[in-house]
Amino acid sequence: ILHFYKRLCMASTTTATWKCLNCTLENQSHALLCEACNNPKPHGNNDHDNDTYWICFCCTYANKDSESKERCGLCDSARDSREHVTPTMGGVYANEEEEEADNGVNTPCYELGMKSVNVADAEIEDFEAALDYIVSHCPDFDYKSTITVLKSLKKIASRVSDDKPKYRVLDSQSDGVWTKLLGFDGSLEFLQLLGYTLDASQSRLQCLQHPPQQLLDRVIALIEIHLKTQRARKKRERVKRRSHEHHHHHHQQSPPLPPSPVAAADDTNEEDDDINAGDDPKWDCGDFTLAQIVGLVTHEKLHDDEYSTMLVLLLCHRCFSDSLELMEAIRKRFFVPAPINASEAWNEEQIIYWCQCIQRPIQQKCIELLCTWITHYFYVDFVLQPDVLSDLHKFSAQILECDQESGDDGWFKQCHALLASAIENSTEQIGKQQPHSDGAADDNKDNHDHDSSAELDLKHIESLLCISYDQATRIKAKKSKTMKLKLFSSSKNESTSDEENNDANTKTLLFEFPALHIAQQLTLVDFEYFNAIHRREFLDKVWKGGGGGKQGSNAHKFTNLQQMIDRFNQIHKHIKLSVLVCSSLSSRVRIIAHYVDVCRHLLELRNFFSLMAVFSALDSVAISKLKYCWLRLDENHKMLLKNLAAVCDPKQNSKSLRNLMRRASLSRLPSIPYIGVFLSDLTFVNEGAAKKVEGFINFKRFERFNERCKIVQCFQDHNKTIDLQKNKLSHYIENDMHVLTHKITDKQTRQLTSEAQANDEKSATNAERQKIAKKAKKKKR
Repeated sequence: ILHFYKRLCMASTTTATWKCLNCTLENQSHALLCEACNNPKPHGNNDHDNDTYWICFCCTYANKDSESKERCGLCDSARDSREHVTPTMGGVYANEEEEEADNGVNTPCYELGMKSVNVADAEIEDFEAALDYIVSHCPDFDYKSTITVLKSLKKIASRVSDDKPKYRVLDSQSDGVWTKLLGFDGSLEFLQLLGYTLDASQSRLQCLQHPPQQLLDRVIALIEIHLKTQRARKKRERVKRRSHEHHHHHHQQSPPLPPSPVAAADDTNEEDDDINAGDDPKWDCGDFTLAQIVGLVTHEKLHDDEYSTMLVLLLCHRCFSDSLELMEAIRKRFFVPAPINASEAWNEEQIIYWCQCIQRPIQQKCIELLCTWITHYFYVDFVLQPDVLSDLHKFSAQILECDQESGDDGWFKQCHALLASAIENSTEQIGKQQPHSDGAADDNKDNHDHDSSAELDLKHIESLLCISYDQATRIKAKKSKTMKLKLFSSSKNESTSDEENNDANTKTLLFEFPALHIAQQLTLVDFEYFNAIHRREFLDKVWKGGGGGKQGSNAHKFTNLQQMIDRFNQIHKHIKLSVLVCSSLSSRVRIIAHYVDVCRHLLELRNFFSLMAVFSALDSVAISKLKYCWLRLDENHKMLLKNLAAVCDPKQNSKSLRNLMRRASLSRLPSIPYIGVFLSDLTFVNEGAAKKVEGFINFKRFERFNERCKIVQCFQDHNKTIDLQKNKLSHYIENDMHVLTHKITDKQTRQLTSEAQANDEKSATNAERQKIAKKAKKKKR
């Protein structure tokens, strides 16, 4: 371990620094004062050890009393009366007098001292003193900056008790954190009172222990009081400026001018800035860089609840980065470097503690992250991207090299074995899977080959169907069969063989199959399509419409979701055409009634996907035009259809359907949700927030996306045990669905609709025609 640690220290770059004797902070060599406590730089054992310093209040340069007593050696400004300062943590001087505020009351100065803050001993008076100091040391009349830092502190104080530890981490090297928080005097002391400390990398502030919630509520209320005061002062300053401008115009004996729209807009913008200052999404602690997210997932002390952050990162990383960048970030995090001065300042026990308690937990979580990534996305992110797979093998080889250099510990050998096992298992899993045929491509090919301008041949289409949809066709077939037996039978044997062939060619009518059996067979096939969908497919579908990420189009990688969408369109078109191909009005009425019964059974089976497809077909324009069919439909089916319409109503964001789907999910029974609801929600999440905010990843957006995908995963987990079994009816339905949807074009569908309307008009009675005419007159009125 010691040998490997020295190797890490030698690889890291070293810079000349000096250590503050007061707060032990490492400062750059050119700095004369400590950046944390303003303590002067030590000069060793020479004659200048007893020199005193005074700080120039114009350029903050530290001047020696022995060299320049009256004027600054840097900017040549006169020396202020406040001299011989005492250093503190936030740059506060013990004898510094605070200027009077607008109300004439002296603001108390807050000193934290050099002792570390104990969060358990913090009281409301300490927070009040820190806030008073922050407000008093903000630039004069710059109320916008004061409001910004106060609202930032309010956001952090409200988030410090969050259940997720990742929201209690601040990147001290971020420009936004410096300009809105740490750049103000006293803000660091306030964060220390909240429990924030520097982590092992000295680059992030983390809160591992926060004050009680009752104290935090009082602190938030105190911040709101300061915000109200600052806004009132800014408003008074704005009114004072306007009155001065009015007085200036009146002095020139000119009529008072009304405020210009531009000025009014500026004032409105200023007020909006006051309200929204600090409301940047970055202060929700949900915006990070890729390296920061990897650091949070692999932190040695923070625990990821149910690996939620890890799963979101692996699912959505290609939306804001690519797999190569993520692989490089994990590799850098695995070889975490030690502090620069550790080889000189640490003893053997400290080095061992750092290796065992900081470095190895980080490395263990890096291996867990990689194994999870390989298990879930090996084919998409590694096999289809050879560069990423090559980097993975290089990283595995580097781990073996470290094992040879570190001795007989065996730690790196275990890490390498875990990676190799994950790769081997994923490779075997891909080999077991059968090559997936792209049904959508075949469908498109069939559509392309079929000439839309060709004349519709219903007899040829009916010969390809396995189910008969027209009762008149059955009657004609029976009549032709009887005539053939009477006229052309020459012997008893020949008549028997012809009868058997005709019986074999006779097809079963659709409404002769029970509606429950049709609903069951539809549900079985829908289960297969739905359970094959991967959550990454939703990402590729919503983001960039099948692209997803910087690698280009991913449409060939995930086709299950697209096939599910195509199946919805096929069911919709099949139901519609099976009604239109009938030549008689009575057959159409019976088929519509039969499909209404199928919808009822689909609702009982919790197949909301096919329910929406069948109901939307019955509610389509083509079927709605068949007025005489709906007129002849019995009242029971009309009432049932009305109840189904309330379930499938898209108003209020499909509230009824969502409630039924939620109940089905809570009951943990097999069910198939309507995919359109999830796609609309994911589209809303996609368009409702930006991917990046000021260069930072808007991670909350992708967490919302993952929450919706978890719902789909729950439905898939509940569908593993189904009591239904397939039969010949399933093959008949799928065959007819393929024939009708691919042999009849949209133009021919419109032609069938017109012919069906004309046939119904001829078959209708006079009483039915009069009823339709009366309804038409009422609509016109």
